[in-house]
Amino acid sequence: MSELALRHNDDAVLERHHAHTTFELLLRDPDSALFESLNKQDLRQVRKAILEGILATDMSKHVRMCEVLVGKINKGASSSTAA
Repeated sequence: MSELALRHNDDAVLERHHAHTTFELLLRDPDSALFESLNKQDLRQVRKAILEGILATDMSKHVRMCEVLVGKINKGASSSTAA
């Protein structure tokens, strides 16, 4: 078992590692002031969106996410045609 698997409890190991590394680089590097103008709430929203994007690359969950997306699209299409 790898150190990463242990650290991330065998769940989306590489994706969680990538998320951790991304924010470690962006928040701790003084040359990277990408988030400096954001207030706490906006930073939280941006961080959540980035994390969701990274975690969405976990192929073991990809099929389920596609099913949810198709369901939302179909629900939206049926409600717009009913109007």
